[in-house]
Amino acid sequence: MDELIDAVNGCNLLLMSKRTRRKVNALMRASGSIVREYKDEFGMYPETYNNVPIAVIDYIPDNIQDGSASVINIAAFNPSTTRASGYDNSVMIALRAKDEAGFAINQAEALNREFVGASQKKDADIHRFKWYHGYGLYDKHAAAVLINFNPDDT
Repeated sequence: MDELIDAVNGCNLLLMSKRTRRKVNALMRASGSIVREYKDEFGMYPETYNNVPIAVIDYIPDNIQDGSASVINIAAFNPSTTRASGYDNSVMIALRAKDEAGFAINQAEALNREFVGASQKKDADIHRFKWYHGYGLYDKHAAAVLINFNPDDT
């Protein structure tokens, strides 16, 4: 994980699945490392590894086939595949986010609100909010991915 963080110039975010986060927490507790807590902008206490915040993403797969080094193979994984021998690998992503030269959200259009109508069951109006956006990676050293590892192995 340290090598993954070093591969990103100014890493400030780690993305991983819940399974991987559980393993990282277990390894940190077993090693006796000090877990530092800080309060973020929303008043929450995020988990960190080496002072880098950890974000848990439910869409990171834990059933990638052994030896899948291609991004196309990882992106086209079958979510119905059972996590078993040969299909029990995960990925961990390190990013430099919140930076105009790193990974950023591009706002293609302003936030729009449209009136849908009155609710039939309640005394309320229904509004729909739309925001079209995309993501951009503006530096090839702003992201790195650790692939083909099994969080259950020690």
